[in-house]
Amino acid sequence: MVHAPADEGPAFLDTLESIADFYTKDMGGRVRNDGPGVRLKWSRDWEYPWVFTRAAAAAGEAVLDCGAGNSPMPYLMARQGASVIALDRDAVVASRWRYGLGLASGWLRALAALPAEARRAAELTPAPETARSGTPGELAAPRDQPAPAGAVPRRPLPVRAWRFARHRLVARHKVAWARVVKPDVWGPVSPSLLARYGVTYLFGDLTALPFRPSSFDVVTCVSVLEHMPPDSRAMGVRDMARVVKPGGRLILTYDRHEHDLTRDLLEASGLDAVELVCFCAAAPSQAARPRPDVIGLHLVKPR
Repeated sequence: MVHAPADEGPAFLDTLESIADFYTKDMGGRVRNDGPGVRLKWSRDWEYPWVFTRAAAAAGEAVLDCGAGNSPMPYLMARQGASVIALDRDAVVASRWRYGLGLASGWLRALAALPAEARRAAELTPAPETARSGTPGELAAPRDQPAPAGAVPRRPLPVRAWRFARHRLVARHKVAWARVVKPDVWGPVSPSLLARYGVTYLFGDLTALPFRPSSFDVVTCVSVLEHMPPDSRAMGVRDMARVVKPGGRLILTYDRHEHDLTRDLLEASGLDAVELVCFCAAAPSQAARPRPDVIGLHLVKPR
């Protein structure tokens, strides 16, 4: 059980520093404000160095990173001479200016559709001040009749329209617009970095990997499985295990919430467990939302 990246030793911390420097300087990535001393993100400070050291990708090896997003891992393993494929279902591969143009286009379309959507939302919202009888055919009660006890008064249309616009045009796009200035681990993925390090980026689902059996020496998957439905999660682990070569490594990390996924993932993979680690990060303060433990699972396919 690990409570801080420093518990892994000085060499582990050196690896973390190297990964963090690459992410912030070469990738121009944004560090999440998760508390003092965080170099990437509270869980990634342990996950990325742990996966990198356990994968131990060497020159000439084939590596697959599933659910890669805008991770530094594919570039760092390619820098060691490995042939790397990054796969994700939702990532955006685009330069920052092209990503920004796409956001602006979507924002303008949302702005143009806003009046119709606001009217539709207003029509679907019941008016509490007009009480209707339960008897079919009866007319509605007069508007000057007092509202039922406990009813919330309906806000004026301009207030409702502003709140609707603020949600659709500001709140939903705030994080996306911030990525134009500094991308985070969810994108956008830089085409120039992919070309510089020779990383191939594919769009696909890890439950149906488009590769032959025993294609990769190393397969990694960082913090993806806990977001998938149970059936899809088992299918994904089985398919990742399928494409691992005999003697190859499957490296997984995932959050542990109410249910620990480890037993299910081991059964789905059919591989031998080499290492199981639990990273228990404490919340920065008593008022902060509790953070889940993170599990690291290192598997090897029998020869």
